[in-house]
Amino acid sequence: MNNNLTSEQLDFLEKEVADLRGELMKIAEESSQLVKNAILINGAILSLIFAKDGLINTSPYLTKVFLWAPFVFNLLLAFRHLVLGVHIDRISKYIESVEKRILPIDLGWQTSLNNSWRKKARFGLTGQTLAYVVFWGILIVASVWAACRLYGTIPNEKSKDKALVVQCNCQCQ
Repeated sequence: MNNNLTSEQLDFLEKEVADLRGELMKIAEESSQLVKNAILINGAILSLIFAKDGLINTSPYLTKVFLWAPFVFNLLLAFRHLVLGVHIDRISKYIESVEKRILPIDLGWQTSLNNSWRKKARFGLTGQTLAYVVFWGILIVASVWAACRLYGTIPNEKSKDKALVVQCNCQCQ
């Protein structure tokens, strides 16, 4: 413990850390919202393409363009998620440094949390970070695979073939 700080400095650091923890909570909420948005956007685009009167049946050209939209959105959202993760890491390390300066050894929420994460890290990633890497990786690879796989099945505008008709025969009992 290296506590050569005045009471004003301690008050300032206390308020600053409280504000930064509030910012961490907002970032965590935004990260969660990014995952929800990715799933929603992918579903909306695929619905737009494959609905009964969707793009696949009305405009093969637009369908080919829209097949790549999930990949683009997933890449942008994953990048934003990465930026948020870097920001969280910076705030976390700063809070830990403040705790080490003010509190006795290994006390403080952030210090304890960071120590436990470091012990459990795999491939240099914590469990939550690894889960997000796997999620975004699968989503991006799946969107590229789907676009490549479906791109060749859509007839050209000039071809004499009729547009691919997508039918869903659902039987509800």
